[in-house]
Amino acid sequence: MRLIALDLHQDNIVTAVHDWCTPDRSAFAGRYGLDEESLAQFCKSLNRDDLVLMEATSNAFWLYRRIAPLVRSCHVLNVNAVHLRGKKTDKLDARKLLQVLSTFVMTDTLDRMPTVCVPPENVAKLRSLFSTYRLVKKTGTQLRNRIHAIYRENGIVINRKELGPSRYRARLLAVHPLDGYRREEVEALLESVDLVGQKAIRLQKAILFLALRLFPKEIRLLTTIPGFSGLTAAAFMSDVVDIRRFPSAKKLCAYLRTVPSIRSSNRTRHLGPVSKCGRSLTVSLLTQSVVHLKTASPSYADFYARLRSGKSAGKCRVALIRKTLATAYYMLQRGTEFHYKNEVNFEHKHKILVRFLKDYRSPSDAVGEVSTA
Repeated sequence: MRLIALDLHQDNIVTAVHDWCTPDRSAFAGRYGLDEESLAQFCKSLNRDDLVLMEATSNAFWLYRRIAPLVRSCHVLNVNAVHLRGKKTDKLDARKLLQVLSTFVMTDTLDRMPTVCVPPENVAKLRSLFSTYRLVKKTGTQLRNRIHAIYRENGIVINRKELGPSRYRARLLAVHPLDGYRREEVEALLESVDLVGQKAIRLQKAILFLALRLFPKEIRLLTTIPGFSGLTAAAFMSDVVDIRRFPSAKKLCAYLRTVPSIRSSNRTRHLGPVSKCGRSLTVSLLTQSVVHLKTASPSYADFYARLRSGKSAGKCRVALIRKTLATAYYMLQRGTEFHYKNEVNFEHKHKILVRFLKDYRSPSDAVGEVSTA
């Protein structure tokens, strides 16, 4: 059996190998490119009994899918949970990763090694779509902010609504005229806002179409919660992948960044800001739905009112979102709908989804079944 550690870069990998069959069990390093020829050469050197460890980077999941079928097990290390100190070179980094793998293998605690869950390929596509969608939405916000700034520089304050729907933006310069180069700026920005808006809608359709193919039952259950739109439900499932991965609702809430960090000693305990280890997509979307979550049920309303009397608005929002995520956890585990389901609201969401995706044509690549890695 061999232990192999990979220090992964954008165009090459540095390997460190610990062979248990050699007398000195010495580690040696080699470098391979990520082009098809070099990668094929590296794959040929792998054996069915090898254990492979690599650090989590942007291309780690791609390499994992190439290597995992060829070895006994392949793992992607959560480098934020392991502190690799000391001098830093490519060979040393590979040897440090090899030392981490050796420690967990020798102590027979490989299942406790802090690793990153590798999502199925289709779920990775869904996450990538969400990343691009958030970037496009952020770009649209920056463009609108720039238009506001231009008008403020000329002593004109415009309403947020005037940069919302396209029918309002079309008559913005007629209602608030500008001269010369300022008008050129605003016209160019308005054209960009329209283009970015079209791209955002296109990406949103792709997200919803793919998510409904992958998680139809889960999205139907989640949208029975007031405040959970189809897009929010898709984000939740892209983060979670499989609810059975989490042994408890607390583990799920911690993974979705809604649990405070804790520093305790003896009888003293201090609660800090929420932990940053995990995925933030679901919480960022649910934050926009707090108004609906507060009225989702009488217990939610009482819970929020009780917290609001003594805590800041930010802490109350996170607590309400954490409560909602725990509810979603038990709903998916049991396959039940939200107890206070609003039938009219649910049917309205369904009709919006059907109408929104009516004319959408999916890409040619097929969507397979979801399986957890």
